[in-house]
Amino acid sequence: MRWAILVTGLAAEPKVSPEDREMLRAHSESVSQPSMLTDLVGLSHVSQTFGDTNMFRIQFQTAAALESVSKALVSAFVTLGGTVKYGPAPCSAAERLTAACLKRA
Repeated sequence: MRWAILVTGLAAEPKVSPEDREMLRAHSESVSQPSMLTDLVGLSHVSQTFGDTNMFRIQFQTAAALESVSKALVSAFVTLGGTVKYGPAPCSAAERLTAACLKRA
């Protein structure tokens, strides 16, 4: 569901380049059932950042078949002022709490 919101939302955003919007629109129209993405989208997550609640962390992981769609998403986010960071994300609040508890044990 988050994947669909990201793709359709950015496909309708006028600030996004026409090429990226068309790529996202075509992808959106090609998917009739969420189950079609089961093996293609491994992760799609949106959350507020720890230090700044006006900033959001958007994580997604896709199969190689969606590389062009992933590139269009990244390009759209950068166009809208986002920063791209590759690799593992910083620890979540739950992960920090777990680490603190383990240190005390």
